[in-house]
Amino acid sequence: MIFVSIFLASCNGQTKSDKTQQETQPTISKEQAISVFKDLVRIEPINCLVTTIDNKECIICIANKTGVDGNDKMFYSNADIIFYKLTKFADAWRIETQKPIFAYEFTYCDFYNDFEIATIGNKPYLYFLYRLSPMGNAVSFMDLNFALFSLTDFQLTTLDYGGDPVYDKKDNLQQIS
Repeated sequence: MIFVSIFLASCNGQTKSDKTQQETQPTISKEQAISVFKDLVRIEPINCLVTTIDNKECIICIANKTGVDGNDKMFYSNADIIFYKLTKFADAWRIETQKPIFAYEFTYCDFYNDFEIATIGNKPYLYFLYRLSPMGNAVSFMDLNFALFSLTDFQLTTLDYGGDPVYDKKDNLQQIS
């Protein structure tokens, strides 16, 4: 638990890009970015955000090939998670980067937060929190993963925290011990 606190503390206060990364305000909303992404890529994104990187407006999205389970949760089975970076060129959005982040068969992947841009050492990262759990009832172990995905070299760095889940009487996760 100490490592989790240190990881979050190192990102806290840095989750918004510095002035060199955010000199201009985005010209489109998150809803418009999702619509652009769906029109271009033809799949539903897990989450999208609009930001400025190297003075270029970008749509950053993560999507899963296998689709959505559930209504309000970003919950996926057979996790095949792909990063997309869309940029505007000559008044048209295009896919600049498409990069697999990870792929797991027979695994649920649950994303817990809206994605944020974290600037560390003048480099932009996508910060998010996710959980992987095997399908079925045989495994009670649970992983919670704090992730930084580099927007310059497209490498994933995670801090994994695992243990046995503790639920309340209504099957809501209370803690991981």
